[in-house]
Amino acid sequence: MKRTPDDSYEYIAKYIDDIICFAKDPLAIMKQLEKHYTMKGVGKPMYYLGGDVETLSEDWNKENIHTAFSAKT
Repeated sequence: MKRTPDDSYEYIAKYIDDIICFAKDPLAIMKQLEKHYTMKGVGKPMYYLGGDVETLSEDWNKENIHTAFSAKT
């Protein structure tokens, strides 16, 4: 977890060989990690550690919340 100058946070979660990043620009962070580690499947996540990664509705976007974990699958 890292606090950014604009008072937001960046989170990186890792378990064995799975990694996920939550930030204003998560793909930029993943690109930085790719410079040091061999990674595959970098992109917008759909599933992580048994949970679906879902894009939320416009109602949530008003609160600046865009993504959530779900147990649908």
